[in-house]
Amino acid sequence: MSRWVLVVLPLVALPCRAEEESRALPAWLSLVASPVNEQPLGNTLAGQLEVEAGFRASVQVFPFLAVGTEYSVALGPQVSQAPLSEQAHRLLGVIDFGWGWGALTLALGVGLSGPERWMTSLALEFDLR
Repeated sequence: MSRWVLVVLPLVALPCRAEEESRALPAWLSLVASPVNEQPLGNTLAGQLEVEAGFRASVQVFPFLAVGTEYSVALGPQVSQAPLSEQAHRLLGVIDFGWGWGALTLALGVGLSGPERWMTSLALEFDLR
């Protein structure tokens, strides 16, 4: 794992902010899956794509605020998956602040396995519709 990475993060979501009449989930619940490709910067894996997967469930507390939990796993280089003992499994608490144009996501978590013990994450999302 590298401290600094370049990330491509597509999201597959059933969001609580949707205005649809036929919803698969209650309006207060959001489920997100995120297959991630990372490009490490400045370590022995520089130049190799790494694969991660994340799963998040959150509950909308206010129209602009959701809280939840996220599980993520770093599987290692794309060309050959790392053995289970070398994979990084993480559990994070997540807070989403949403506006009409996007959202700000803050996360604090603990590493269940792998090199990380404590971690933070900050993401800025833009609605491109």
